Amino acid sequence: MSTDRDTTRKVRSWLNTDDYESADRVLDAVLDQLDTIPQRRATWWTAWMSPFMNTTPVRLGIGAAALLALIFLGLQLLPGSNVGGPIVSDEPSPSPTASATEGAWNPGAGLEEGRADLVLNDVRISIDTSGGWAMTQFEGMIHNLTPSNGHYPWIAFLWTFDSVADDPCMASAAPVGPTVDDLANGLTTIPGTDATEPADATIGGLPAKFVELTINDDIGCPPNSFWLYGPDSAWPNSVDSTIRVWVFELDGTRYVIHSDQVGDDPQVGEMIVDVVESIEFE
Repeated sequence: MSTDRDTTRKVRSWLNTDDYESADRVLDAVLDQLDTIPQRRATWWTAWMSPFMNTTPVRLGIGAAALLALIFLGLQLLPGSNVGGPIVSDEPSPSPTASATEGAWNPGAGLEEGRADLVLNDVRISIDTSGGWAMTQFEGMIHNLTPSNGHYPWIAFLWTFDSVADDPCMASAAPVGPTVDDLANGLTTIPGTDATEPADATIGGLPAKFVELTINDDIGCPPNSFWLYGPDSAWPNSVDSTIRVWVFELDGTRYVIHSDQVGDDPQVGEMIVDVVESIEFE
């Protein structure tokens, strides 16, 4: 395990000890530990940026620069902005304060019933959410505003991966080949999961492969330390999560659409599938 990932895990452990702790308590914990952090480069998880889920090195300075970086990270990873997906707190369910505008990513904006146009990684897509969905602070990720089993169901669009976990709890991953089939087949090999065989599917008129994953009860680490695609990628919301993955190629680039549903409510699953199957590329 790299020293960069050690730092990432240390900060994440401060921020995830209690999913419902206040911002003040999180920041106090960060500040209390500041003196123990080596003043070196760290790689922070930069999910849902371009390309999605790929890490980007961030050079941390010393003194004030390190302090500001840690405080910023603390604010970003408070409950409701969990990497695996938004988590329900004791606060009322969020309600969108603005509507999405064409192509723009506006965190918190609700996706009104009907079609919404999004631009992600220079790819223009259109989706039909039938209402009840909103953009998260992570570009390319939407969640439903009705909690299911304590978590908001969510969908992330246009991720890119070139590996799958061979030891998820240790953030160890093995590379896969360049084709859609290579990644789809690789998804069926992740330890601690049960997977369906890759099935033919269609995304926006393009051929795709579909794989559904469920998480074993005895994975040996917390779900938010169970990396599915390798270090600093994505984890399940819960051991009760159903992960649905669609893999396809567009203009020579292999993409993944990844969704997470906690529990087995068939209506929630149908809602997720309906959004994904509504995708059109422009």
